[in-house]
Amino acid sequence: MLGAPSSVLVFSNEVKNAFQTGQGIVALESTIISHGMPYPQNVETARQVENTIREGGACPATIALMDGKIKVGNGGGFFFLAQFIVFQNNSQHF
Repeated sequence: MLGAPSSVLVFSNEVKNAFQTGQGIVALESTIISHGMPYPQNVETARQVENTIREGGACPATIALMDGKIKVGNGGGFFFLAQFIVFQNNSQHF
């Protein structure tokens, strides 16, 4: 898993630590941020889901394609894009 080429697959420190310590990891799709709900509900829901997973003792690993890389974990890094993605998706309808 962690032996994939670093130029394509990027793991957050939280996910790396969970893997190394044997902690459970829960994969989440980033579509809840980009397609599932309007902003800011999408970000609030994604954060709640990640926090619920942490409270249960596992590590959330939101997966998204960003900057030509597959990024696993670090949901907070994806959330800042939520407004831009919503704007971009809406602008395609004009």
